[in-house]
Amino acid sequence: RHRRPRIPVPATPAPPVTEPTSARTWLDAERAALVAVTVYAADHGWPSHATRLSTTLFRYFDEGGHYPEAITIHTCAQAAAQRTGDLAAEAIALNCLAGAHFRQSRHQQAADHQQQALALLRQVGERPLEGKALANLGMICHYQGRYQESIRLYRQALVICRETGDLPGMGLALTTLGLSEERLGQYDLAARHHSEALAIATEIGYSDLECDVLVNLGAVSARQGRYPQAADHLGRALVLCREIGYRVNEPYALATIGDLRLRQGHPDEAAKHFAEALTLYRKLGDSTGEIQVLNGLGGALLAKGKPVEASAHHAAVFSLLRPDSDKSERARAHEGLGNAYNAQNNPSQAWLHWQQALAIYSDLGLPDAGRVHALLKGVPNHESNDGTHPTP
Repeated sequence: RHRRPRIPVPATPAPPVTEPTSARTWLDAERAALVAVTVYAADHGWPSHATRLSTTLFRYFDEGGHYPEAITIHTCAQAAAQRTGDLAAEAIALNCLAGAHFRQSRHQQAADHQQQALALLRQVGERPLEGKALANLGMICHYQGRYQESIRLYRQALVICRETGDLPGMGLALTTLGLSEERLGQYDLAARHHSEALAIATEIGYSDLECDVLVNLGAVSARQGRYPQAADHLGRALVLCREIGYRVNEPYALATIGDLRLRQGHPDEAAKHFAEALTLYRKLGDSTGEIQVLNGLGGALLAKGKPVEASAHHAAVFSLLRPDSDKSERARAHEGLGNAYNAQNNPSQAWLHWQQALAIYSDLGLPDAGRVHALLKGVPNHESNDGTHPTP
């Protein structure tokens, strides 16, 4: 609530909004009009209307997956704020823009906007918003495979959030810190930070953060082999995100449940959850999520004894990867292809893909390198017979 603009009570009649469902129904019905009004306000002398609409509507557009509209209104808000010299409003609009680009896997654009926002916030002394911007920048670094840098940024964000008493910011920084720690194999530390974030989210009634944290906690619990706890966290997350209309989190929860079921030795159920998540990610235009699910689905298909289909799903990852995509997913695709080729009695191609995976995992400092190294030890050290390199 403290982040929303202060606006006077309207003199004209307002729609009856008594609970979240009626609010979302009204927003869905009026979405095109709200975008048009924001654009008009920015271009016709009402800059503060544009910036306040952009800020107020951010969460709705973000959680609902309405990214093209989000980019339109946040771009207009940034331009309006820039014309009037309102540096704080410009920084907020840039922060919103970064979020929309991040959701669409344009990580470098997101990072550029977030850096600009951070510089402006420091210039005007907006300390609480600076903490949030640092946490957001840390998340972008995480998905670029820069885990140590992301951890450094999260810790900086935590210092500011504690200093300013920003509980939502603290919860966000703690759970995103846990994500990077989990990726580096620091499971106990990650679980502790996710649990602290969950306590904050529950205390302040921050439902979307609660959804995020429950999935994150479920994922790390699964890696720790605590399957009943993981299932409980993930089941609660899926129910909650559907209740509050958190569309962008639903496929994340489904994919994490798929990973859990695969770890438990139920590849058919895993494949079903991955396939449902894949459909939703494609509807949202979230290529980062699509890449992760394709790799997960490839693993499930291999476990079902379908190595050719598994190969196709891992290979499809390469058509979606960009220079700023998560490098660990490129490594996962190579590892998955190696596993699939090995299952098809093609050790030469398997060896080549595992070598590629090992190089990336090692470069990123990830514990997955040990698993791939063990796979390579089981294959004679050789190049492929025809001298070719991994495909694709």
